[in-house]
Amino acid sequence: MDNTYFVVETALVDDNRKLKSISPDKDGFFNGIPLAGLGIPTQNKTQYSSESLINSITNNDSVFNKRLKSGDLFGEYGHPYVSNLNDQQALKRILTLEPLRKSVFFKKIYSKRMDDLGIDFIFGDIKPAGPFGKYAEEALLDPNMNFSTSLRAITNNRYDRNTGISHRTVLSLATFDVGVPGGGFKESSKRYTHLANEDLCEMLSADNLLSLKRNSSIAFESLLTDTELNSILKQSKISIKGKVCGYFLKDENLIYDEKTGEKRSILSVLL
Repeated sequence: MDNTYFVVETALVDDNRKLKSISPDKDGFFNGIPLAGLGIPTQNKTQYSSESLINSITNNDSVFNKRLKSGDLFGEYGHPYVSNLNDQQALKRILTLEPLRKSVFFKKIYSKRMDDLGIDFIFGDIKPAGPFGKYAEEALLDPNMNFSTSLRAITNNRYDRNTGISHRTVLSLATFDVGVPGGGFKESSKRYTHLANEDLCEMLSADNLLSLKRNSSIAFESLLTDTELNSILKQSKISIKGKVCGYFLKDENLIYDEKTGEKRSILSVLL
């Protein structure tokens, strides 16, 4: 059998844009790092509601907004690993920022128009920080390495069979993680620095919380103490394998079926 020789390497130039190093300002911040697109689908055919995403960032009552304003908002290096956790633990971990995995600090987040591409983006001014900050800084400075971010949130999802696009409404935005390679917007690249450098999206839907562990019962009230999460869970529609089972009643820890008028325990719905 003849040997086949080949070389595959990082494309330093793609779409007439060059992969390059980004320089920090005098205070060590890398400014104008795009975080998420508005009103456009990703390469994975996922589109987030602009209104809900912007509201999660600008609403004074949101946890994200409070963390940002108080100087406590940071992103982790990589998404949290939750597949080995039960429902309660997984949801709590998704909404929790772990200081031991801190990688970047967010000073400012804003939106603006990318005129040459005709799209709107959310940008952030970030600074490598924490135990994993060196990895973020390395990717930002190295002209051969890409740097991407990934939105972490709880969403409600609606799949459009005609377009194949999953439309997502953000219920609670936790943060933007870094160092998560994969899909997302094409502009999620240092090639589009000062134009775009987007999000790779791994979201946890309120509609499929019960599918994390089929035989797990979920004590929603003990997940977190903040009123935002309790409000989300109180009005969440519960679906299993695409079939709506009812609505979660926070005060009673039961699922209410509007069709039959019955109230059932979460465990009885799962089994």
